[in-house]
Amino acid sequence: MNWKASIVLGVALAIGGCVTVKPVALPSGKAGHLISCSDSAQCMNKAAEICGGPYEIIQTQSRVAGANGYVGTQLEMAVSCGEAAPATNSES
Repeated sequence: MNWKASIVLGVALAIGGCVTVKPVALPSGKAGHLISCSDSAQCMNKAAEICGGPYEIIQTQSRVAGANGYVGTQLEMAVSCGEAAPATNSES
């Protein structure tokens, strides 16, 4: 593998495997977390971890991110810790 391929692979792994969390104020005024990741499973696992259990997804947004020829999707998920909203069942 040449050095250019190694750099591209390193950047791809860094972008793809990185999950970040920062505290935010939600529109309701309640404290929440903004989680950035490369796929929804990563974000949901991190939300469960930082909330210690149930959480509610307040908002999601995805965007295309890239570096050195690698392009991937970056997902941002705003969550509120606590009881998740009940699922609705339209078959009733």
